[in-house]
Amino acid sequence: MTEDLTQSLARIENYSADLRRLIDTAQASAPARGRGTDNSGVVSAIIGADGLPRSFRVNRSWPGGLPPENLGNAVAEACRAALHDRLVTWSKTLEQHGWREEADDLRADPANRPVDDPPPATNPRSADAIAEDTIRALDQVKEIAAARRRIATGTGSDSTGKLTLTVSTNGAVSCAVDAKWASTRTATMLMRALGDALAAARADLRRPNEQPSPDLGALFREALALLKEGTGNG
Repeated sequence: MTEDLTQSLARIENYSADLRRLIDTAQASAPARGRGTDNSGVVSAIIGADGLPRSFRVNRSWPGGLPPENLGNAVAEACRAALHDRLVTWSKTLEQHGWREEADDLRADPANRPVDDPPPATNPRSADAIAEDTIRALDQVKEIAAARRRIATGTGSDSTGKLTLTVSTNGAVSCAVDAKWASTRTATMLMRALGDALAAARADLRRPNEQPSPDLGALFREALALLKEGTGNG
């Protein structure tokens, strides 16, 4: 029974380490930015690694083929195009590095995964203490996951209050513009207004506070070492 539990914990630890490595690899290969333009070609956007807009550009042809009342939708559309551009680039990079194959291997039957013997315990703690810390760490992981699922938004306006931008941590962007006011602005003026509204929106954005991830690997190793010692003494 103890041997089965030891093997199970070892496989869980190995899986956790491989999963973390896979996630770290994916994050490290993420593009720093994405670029996109609305269908009219008048508004362009650049998003950063956090999925939030970094800057906007309004073509000198403004208003060109874009009615002023559609400017807000064009801003949102350009951001969606930039997000799509970044995701496509990211997907291609992961494909080139064989990330999908590694992910498929990781999803395979864990019962066939090799396990290593745990290192000898140094000043081992009691099983109750390790179990309590493990339960607490798992609860913390659940809290962190729930916090990351929550969507935070930030809203900001330019100095005139005629252009308002809302950004979200899930990548959604919306823009409300006074069409009459926009029709009297030049492309340069609109870019300045968008930049001011974006800065205010990002300042308003409040992301969930993330606690440092508990070291489940260390807890698993400690539990394995204790179990192995108990088996040897039995």
